[in-house]
Amino acid sequence: MNSSQNRAFEWVSQDLQPYVLCFFIALAVTRFFFVLWPKFKIFGQAAAENRFNEPITRLWNTIRIAFFQTKILKERKSGWMHALIFWGFIVLLVRAGWFFFIGFFPTMEFSASGITTSYAFLKDLFVVLVGLAVSYALYRR
Repeated sequence: MNSSQNRAFEWVSQDLQPYVLCFFIALAVTRFFFVLWPKFKIFGQAAAENRFNEPITRLWNTIRIAFFQTKILKERKSGWMHALIFWGFIVLLVRAGWFFFIGFFPTMEFSASGITTSYAFLKDLFVVLVGLAVSYALYRR
């Protein structure tokens, strides 16, 4: 029995799955740029500004504010809610990337090692935490 890890493409043979995935990605990227092109033209009319000065400081600020959520965590209750939702979706983004990897290499066998077991636990933990944070957000509304 030929069991595919990628059930989204069961209707296509495993040899063609990477090509079908590339086609859908190209279609999505093309649509994305067609929708954003008018906005890019508006950005082109804006005044130029040097955004490449102090690259180390800018990179550190991005990591500190965006990934560590330092600004949002100043608000005690809602800050943790927003941070848990953000971090949960970052953890789930790894899983989405894994699905793309499986889509490009459908015949490759993957073993359930300690890393995948640890990630599965972390993913399940964050699914619960994101669910609680979203429930709290709905309660606040």
